[in-house]
Parts: sequence; structure tokens; C-alpha cells
Amino acid sequence: VALVFNGGSPSAERAKLYINGRLDTTATESSSFITNYPSAIRIGNTHPAAANWFDGWMDDVRLYRRALTEGEIASLAVTNFAPAVMLGQPPSPRSGLPVALLATVTDDGRGGALTSFWSTATAPDLVQWSNTNPTGASAVFPRAGQYLLRVTASDGSAEVAQDLLLTVSPNTNVFADWIRLALPGSTNAGDLGFTGDFDHDGMGNLLEFALGLNPSVVDARPFGPVAGLPIGGIFNLESTNYLGLLVQYQRERLGLNMSAEVSLDLVDWTPAIAATPPPGEPGSAFSFFLFRDTVAAGAPGPRFLRLKVTASSSP
Repeated sequence: VALVFNGGSPSAERAKLYINGRLDTTATESSSFITNYPSAIRIGNTHPAAANWFDGWMDDVRLYRRALTEGEIASLAVTNFAPAVMLGQPPSPRSGLPVALLATVTDDGRGGALTSFWSTATAPDLVQWSNTNPTGASAVFPRAGQYLLRVTASDGSAEVAQDLLLTVSPNTNVFADWIRLALPGSTNAGDLGFTGDFDHDGMGNLLEFALGLNPSVVDARPFGPVAGLPIGGIFNLESTNYLGLLVQYQRERLGLNMSAEVSLDLVDWTPAIAATPPPGEPGSAFSFFLFRDTVAAGAPGPRFLRLKVTASSSP
């Protein structure tokens, strides 16, 4: 069964009913367009007060954005069914970690080439897709929230889609979740950004995130038994003394890059050299980086080292 409305046709020919690909009834319609009604579409009934519903199964229900031709309707009636999409078991994702998404797409092979893919319908942030093939898709959700994903399948004649609503739980090793959990009452974009300093201890949020500190507590002090700032000093490395910087950092943080730079004048900076750090304590959440100057200690003039922390994603 196919019902076609064509506002460009004469009034007496605007509504046509086809059965098994053949024209069955032509009806008059005065309007040349379909009004954008707020009411729901009902399939198998006429209106909310109607008592009698269609008693049976309906398959391959479609709505087209344009009026199909008689030839297209006849072709659909005898040669082609729309693809079918079946979603797999929904995962329980955490932000920042890859998640496998499964769906099965089948088709009768009577249309054109079958294409299918996962995509993002609505999301609080940009989903990072590494594979959109329905049978083996993989995605990373950049922060917690609700994500509406979609599998679309088309055989060139008909297109279908199935949506999957996922609630992504927060992950404290993702900056966007960490900062919102650490500062739950703040809505100020400046406080929640990489360079924000809510506790006014001189350390930006991204640095506190990397080093395992608390952005709501004044804790800008060198690390010891607890998290803290890097420790600078003279380190003996391979029988030579160097100005060095020992960094204790939170091991499982995601989306971070750490390096160090050296300078003679605090204006021009060049990369420092990564040295072998001391081992971390077994079972500890922290590890170490050790960076050294490019020249041995005792070289003429002042020498400066600084830690550089960058992020691969936005807050």
C-alpha cells in the first residue's frame, strides 16, 4: 500500500492510493502543501478517539520527503524492501575510553549497493569515531553525558535508521569530568578551563589535573609523600651533574602531554632532555618524569628549567 500526496498536481489528482504497485484511488485535496501539525502520526488508526485499530503486522513502513513516481512505486512493490537494522546490546561507557558498538544490517539485495554506518545524532561534545562500520564500530566519548547515536542503512532506494541513547558515566581521568566533579558549584567558564585558578594558588587547572592536585584547595607545594609541584635540583646522571626537574604525575590521566624546556634568559626556550626517572612505588597512582638541562651543571650564565603540560582535547 502506498499513499502519495503531490501538491504540484491539479487539486483533483493530489492524493493517490496505490495497492501492489497499481493505482487504486485518486482523491481531491484542496491544499497544495502539508501543514506542519503538532499531532502524532498514527499508523493503523485514524485518530485518538477511534476504537478500531488494525489487527495484524505491518512491515517496512516508510515516509518519503518527496512524492514518488508511479514507476518508483511499482518497482518498490515487486523488487525491493528497505534494509533492516538491529542494534546489539548497549554498552556501559565511561568518558575517555574506547567503546565497541554493535549493530546488524540486513537487506534483500534487490536495491542498489547497501551502505551503513554509525553517526552522532546529538551529543554534549564531539564523539571520536575510529570505525563507523555497524558490525565493529568504536568510539570515544570526550566527557560524561547523554549521547544519541544512530545507525543509518541505505540500499539506494530506501533509507532506514535506528537510534541508540547512551548515558556516558564520568571518568576522573578525563579533564572535563574531573574539573566538574572537583568544582560542582561553579558554572564560570574561566574557573572550569585549562588556565582557571579557582583556589588562587598560582597553578592552572590543567597543571593540577596532571599532577594529581585539587583545584579547590591551596596545595601549590613541592611533592613529597603526597602530590605536589616538581622538584628542581642538581642530579648526577651517568657520572655528570645536570640541572634537572623531577616531576611526579598522576599516571592514568588521559589526553595529556608532558615535556620540559630550558632557557638562559626566561625568554627563549628550547626542549630539555628526558632522562631515566626513578621507579614509582608499587601500587601507587603516581609515576615520575625526570628532565635535565642540555649542558652539564657549571656552564657559565644562569640556567632555567620549566615543565610544559599540554592537552590533546578541549575542556
